[in-house]
Amino acid sequence: MGHEQSQTVFSLQVVEFTTVAKEFCLFLERAGSFESHDFIVKLHRFLALLYVKALAAGNPDPATDEGCEKFVTEVDWVIIRDNVNTHLGAHDAYLDFFDHLMHETPEPVTCTVSENVADIYQDLKDFITNYQLGIEEVMADALHECMQQFRQYWGQRLTATLRHLHHVLYVEGIESERE
Repeated sequence: MGHEQSQTVFSLQVVEFTTVAKEFCLFLERAGSFESHDFIVKLHRFLALLYVKALAAGNPDPATDEGCEKFVTEVDWVIIRDNVNTHLGAHDAYLDFFDHLMHETPEPVTCTVSENVADIYQDLKDFITNYQLGIEEVMADALHECMQQFRQYWGQRLTATLRHLHHVLYVEGIESERE
């Protein structure tokens, strides 16, 4: 691995992104230990922080032509989705005019926070698990794949979810109801 790639995978920005991604995954894996209101507030904050850290992490070139190993199973994804859905209840679904497959749509598309969060979890958990192997080439490839997915897919899901949770907390007022 080149010196430049080594500096990238151990840069402050990448380490901070990796730390937030790891804590986000742990938070989702421990979703059952939170009350629903606290879960929604923490999820909103995590998503905002994750977005900022992902923007700062950069996008290194891959070290190899091989793809990274995938660790999250369909069962893992469903567990995360169901746990998030349980906490959000009636606030899970929202309408959006942007579909990641069709881009702008003439009619609103029903989306769910729980599926968006499970998709984000899947990419981040795969990244974290590869990164923790400590092999610099694998770390660089994992970061590259994660940042590509951020730019092309889960960043859009994250911002839509963030916007919806902001509305739930501050416009619909479940935040002020709690206070």
